[in-house]
Amino acid sequence: AWWVPALGWKQDAIPGVINEAWTSIREPGTYRGQCAELCGKDHGFMPVVVQAVPKAEFESWLAARKSGDAAAAARIASVAATAGDEG
Repeated sequence: AWWVPALGWKQDAIPGVINEAWTSIREPGTYRGQCAELCGKDHGFMPVVVQAVPKAEFESWLAARKSGDAAAAARIASVAATAGDEG
């Protein structure tokens, strides 16, 4: 079960089933969670990390990905990850 407490919900992961969930994150940052159900021997090694960025930053990253500019997309993602670690 995919669970990030700050986002307020838990989503079960079921083999062969595609699940969707939506949330509105009001503050950019790094949100951490974990698997919320004992699911096997590697249960303790299933961290969940959500990196929330401002809409303009996401749109820049998406445009770089769509244009095939992998270097720009990686650079934008790196800056976002660094900024998230500071918060």
